[in-house]
Amino acid sequence: MMTTTSASVWRRLLLGVLAIACYGILSAACALLIAETAWPTIGDDQHSSAQATIAPALNVFALAMLGFAVAGPLFTPSLQVAFNLAAAIIAAGAGPLLARFAYARTDIDLFTPGTAALLTAGILVGLMLIWATKRLAPLPH
Repeated sequence: MMTTTSASVWRRLLLGVLAIACYGILSAACALLIAETAWPTIGDDQHSSAQATIAPALNVFALAMLGFAVAGPLFTPSLQVAFNLAAAIIAAGAGPLLARFAYARTDIDLFTPGTAALLTAGILVGLMLIWATKRLAPLPH
């Protein structure tokens, strides 16, 4: 039997999965619309790579959104916004930072049009998730 609490958790998890899907779609659109040279250079050959930037970003963002979906209602709205902003910033920089540590190079650009687009997408999706979580919350009895 589904209780109100378990239904609320499942609803929040579904919203988290939808947020991840939206971020993935926006990231793929960014990869298609933004020139390859506008992404950070990653790898030994110094080639710009949207895929090598987006894949770690999507992993980090997915983990953050699933965590937020479960624990988000326990925090104040200002902490929820701060968490989502931090998740968007960390996700946007995950690919270049991973390459920086993996290849022990310091000449990788963190701030490119590609990472700016990922940051913007993360902020928008995170704020959308906060709004949807509040809007679809169960009414008190």
